[in-house]
Amino acid sequence: MFAHGDNPLEQVLSITIVALFAFFSYMRGVRHKLQLKSTHPHPVVRAYYVRDMLATAASSRWELDLDTLEQLVDIRIGEFMAAMEKIDLFDFSIFDQKYISQVAQHCDRLAALQQKHKNSCKNWSWISWD
Repeated sequence: MFAHGDNPLEQVLSITIVALFAFFSYMRGVRHKLQLKSTHPHPVVRAYYVRDMLATAASSRWELDLDTLEQLVDIRIGEFMAAMEKIDLFDFSIFDQKYISQVAQHCDRLAALQQKHKNSCKNWSWISWD
């Protein structure tokens, strides 16, 4: 699909991550509509967590440019949100600096939990974090 473009692995991974972000966003909307409770992190936090997991897994098998992957994920998520805003399903105004800082804090919290529990959860883990 991306054989003639630059960074095909990073391109495919970034699109995969944004597809999951779309799914996480949809599920969050359904949860609000049905007035259900959930402890899942925000879809952006989940997407960045998936990015880190996929980067770890892909790096063990292929040469992966992590900086390019991060840039592409940010670009693709922005493109997705812009498309959703055009059809009135998303509001970009919530993404202020305070919001972005909260996303970073949640990502740091997930990383700390992963580090704390990785040995006790190793038997059930799909991806090795070593």
